[in-house]
Amino acid sequence: MSVIKFSDPVYKMIESHKALSIAFEKAVNHPAVGDSSHPQYVEAELVSSRLGSDLIHLADRLFAFKPSTSAGVASLLRYISSLEVWQMPGCFSEPREIEGMKSLCGSLAAALEGRGQESGAAKTVVKFPYKASRCAETHGL
Repeated sequence: MSVIKFSDPVYKMIESHKALSIAFEKAVNHPAVGDSSHPQYVEAELVSSRLGSDLIHLADRLFAFKPSTSAGVASLLRYISSLEVWQMPGCFSEPREIEGMKSLCGSLAAALEGRGQESGAAKTVVKFPYKASRCAETHGL
C-alpha cells in the first residue's frame, strides 16, 4: 500500500470532498430513497439527507480554503472546475454562474500550471454574472 504525502493541506481537503461525494452519490442512488414502501426507506432517507448536508458544509469549506502553495491553488481550481452542480455550495444556482465560475477556475489553474497564452491557447472571454452578495447572504456572511 502506497502512502500519499501531501505537501499542502488542500490535497487532503480535495480527497475528503471526493470521498464524501462518492458516499453521497451512493446513498441517493439506494433503491429505498424516494420509495416510501421500501423497508429501508426511513434509514436511507436519513443517511442521504445527512450526507447531503455534510457535503454542502464541506463544499463551503472547500471553496473558502486557502492553499499554502501555488501548486495547491492550481489543484484546487482544477478540482473546482471539475465539480458537478450537486457538489458545490448552495450559492451557485444559475447554470451560467456555474459554467462561468468553472471556466474561470480552469483558466486560472492553467495559468498557474504554466499553460495558456504562452502555449498558443486561444483566449476565451467568459461573461460571469455571479453576484457575490447573493452568495454571502445565503451563507450569512
